Amino acid sequence: MFRFYYIVKFYLSCTLIASILGCNENKEQVIHREIVLPDNLEIIEVDKSVSFDKSWFGKKIKVVVFIRKAGPYSSLDLDWNSVISEFEDVAFLFYVSEKDKTKLINHLKEVEFIHPIIHDPNEEFRKLNVKEKEWTFISFLVKNNEIIGMGNPSLPDFRDKINKLIKESE
Repeated sequence: MFRFYYIVKFYLSCTLIASILGCNENKEQVIHREIVLPDNLEIIEVDKSVSFDKSWFGKKIKVVVFIRKAGPYSSLDLDWNSVISEFEDVAFLFYVSEKDKTKLINHLKEVEFIHPIIHDPNEEFRKLNVKEKEWTFISFLVKNNEIIGMGNPSLPDFRDKINKLIKESE
């Protein structure tokens, strides 16, 4: 029984990593194409200390995130706040498709997520940019509206990737 627990735990960890990174074949289909950013959706600002700025859509360097659900073990639980505060010249756009707006707001407060999010209950962003329906979370690194790569704060090289994009843009 004890061994079974570790096998299940290993399998779930591998599944999570695969869903975050995607397989190489799907990843190649995603990278090096233009990203489409719906800008007509509702903005949710849980913490009024950070206001959404429409100019973020036009920023040269962006991290654009799609998250399907809010709740325990959501990608909103990652340490986004420290990365966002470290890279003030990078736009962070979060498209969250949680249909239950109250649940979403409560989760944002619970994990102290202070950055504004774009509420996308009909998954407009996913339909335009994420062809793999089963993906529940993806984070694109974008330069001049072209998807250059993927990454998130749980990966050790995430900050390095952002720094590289910034240096290439100078």
